[in-house]
Amino acid sequence: MLTQDVLIHTWDVARAIGADDHLDDELCATWLARLPDDDRLQRSGMYGGAVEVSEVADAQSRLLGRLGRDPSWTRP
Repeated sequence: MLTQDVLIHTWDVARAIGADDHLDDELCATWLARLPDDDRLQRSGMYGGAVEVSEVADAQSRLLGRLGRDPSWTRP
């Protein structure tokens, strides 16, 4: 789970400072496949509600959405 945290927080920080926020496709697909299909993540209080993304979106966008992040978020 710590590897997933580092992966997602890498996106958080990169997006926040305007740096390259592309994550490794294989790592994203691996973690996405390991996520529960129910609302356990949200019930844990550690994640926001899932953000809808296209079913044909890349693994990074689908992973971010499942973890409560909006893949299209930009700095104000």
